[in-house]
Amino acid sequence: MKRMKIADLTPEMILASDVINCDGRFLLPAGAALTERSIRLCKAWGIVEAEIEGEEAPSFDAGRNDVDPAALAAARRLNEYRFLHAGTKHRAMRELENLSSLRKARAIEQGLPGGRFSVIGDDDAEAVEGNVPLEPINLGRLSEFGLRLPTLPAVFDRINETIMNPNSSAGDIADVVGKDTALTSQLLGIVNSAFYGFVSKIDTVSRAVAIVGTKQLTSLVFGISVIKIFDRIPARHIDMREFWRHSLACGIAARIIAGYKQIQNTERLFVAGLLHDIGRLLMYRLWPEHSRRVLFAARRESRLLNEVEKDMLDIDHAGIGALMAERWKLPFLLEATIRYHHAPGNSYNRLETAIVHLADIIAHVMEKGSSGEFFVPPLDEDAWDLLDISENLLTVIIDHVDRQIDDVTAYFFPGS
Repeated sequence: MKRMKIADLTPEMILASDVINCDGRFLLPAGAALTERSIRLCKAWGIVEAEIEGEEAPSFDAGRNDVDPAALAAARRLNEYRFLHAGTKHRAMRELENLSSLRKARAIEQGLPGGRFSVIGDDDAEAVEGNVPLEPINLGRLSEFGLRLPTLPAVFDRINETIMNPNSSAGDIADVVGKDTALTSQLLGIVNSAFYGFVSKIDTVSRAVAIVGTKQLTSLVFGISVIKIFDRIPARHIDMREFWRHSLACGIAARIIAGYKQIQNTERLFVAGLLHDIGRLLMYRLWPEHSRRVLFAARRESRLLNEVEKDMLDIDHAGIGALMAERWKLPFLLEATIRYHHAPGNSYNRLETAIVHLADIIAHVMEKGSSGEFFVPPLDEDAWDLLDISENLLTVIIDHVDRQIDDVTAYFFPGS
């Protein structure tokens, strides 16, 4: 008996155990011979694997007639450095490295770059040498240096006030959103995109509120609002579109995982993924020299960015992001998710933090955009155990992100 991915199943294989979906719905009995129809049924119900009698799951490289073995070998060599800190001993990381190598191999075959990873250049290394030590970042002393934390747009406060009013209706919320035409356009674009996949078009905010939900739509409004706050960071510090593309990929992956964990407000997880690295943007905005030096040191020493941040600044981007969330009076659970997304075991919101932790790793593996980190972050094994999902679900998550990312990015960044 062997557990096999749904994509590897073929007709006439014999099921070794019952097939039951995540809602507990019985689909197929043990002992049944698979058919084309039953395999399609399993896929339609979101089944990602099945236990098969007398079968050994094929190795990842075996039978890969769709990719040149030389290209796959080259891709694996590229990934050795990217997975330096993550490793591949854990079955989930091994599966992610396999999927990443396959993506890179196909890119190599098409003559595309095998990845955007680069090591620090000599000029950059010399720029770091000889610099005086940096002053640690102290958010409590911002006013002494004439610095201010960014504030949320007024429209978000008005929406929150309306939602908190027990007498407010969906129409009242729609009226507040409708006063901002750009926000309305973006919201309706997202609601009608692959992010939701509704069959019929939703053409009014009031209908969007009724169908998607008040809390869910508010989460999306918040995500759009935050992106607008950080639209003026110079390109010499970071490519903002690439940063947000990474964050959107993380958010989409988090939302998909949340769906499999049957969390109702999956948009909350989308926003948590979207904002997980928000502290890094504040560093680029208020402390550009600190950010530059940390980035160069991490690249020169082949270390993870958050570890170098702690060593050089006494705080990392996750801590800065959490402090900003606290100043914004964001929900306590969201603040915890931002603070502990690299250390989910320390969070008082462990499940949702574990979801964003894994989603961040997936976004790095996919190389959708860039947050500034060049390595795939290591997996917290306790977080993986808490999620209690199969590694065979990872390819499904990645496929969903691939299908949604371009559409969602276009609506979060209209006209770009």
